[in-house]
Amino acid sequence: MTPEGKVKAEIKKILKDKGIFYFMPNMSGLGSTGMPDFLLCINGSWITIEAKRDSKAKITPKQEARMKQLRQAGALTLLVHADNMGDFQAYINEIYVGGSGLQLDWEEAEFYSSLLPFGPDEK
Repeated sequence: MTPEGKVKAEIKKILKDKGIFYFMPNMSGLGSTGMPDFLLCINGSWITIEAKRDSKAKITPKQEARMKQLRQAGALTLLVHADNMGDFQAYINEIYVGGSGLQLDWEEAEFYSSLLPFGPDEK
């Protein structure tokens, strides 16, 4: 398994353990370019996740443009990699409580700044 594949497997495990709905778009050349690896919906709020192997791996310009578009539409966009997996786990534990509690708050998300692909004001 690739290093990025291991990150995706860990993300899946965290989401499955919480019972969080997620979808992984299959980008086979027919879909929109730059789509994040995971689309989550928690209590009607959307979170998108781009997975990378580590903090040195950067998002592409197409991924950044798509993430900004999703942010403008109201989604929370996260960048998760091996180096911030603990922050991701802590953030999911904090925002998701028993299937009913979700807080999509940029100020709260900033506390986990390692998860943000760019600043909250950069829409």
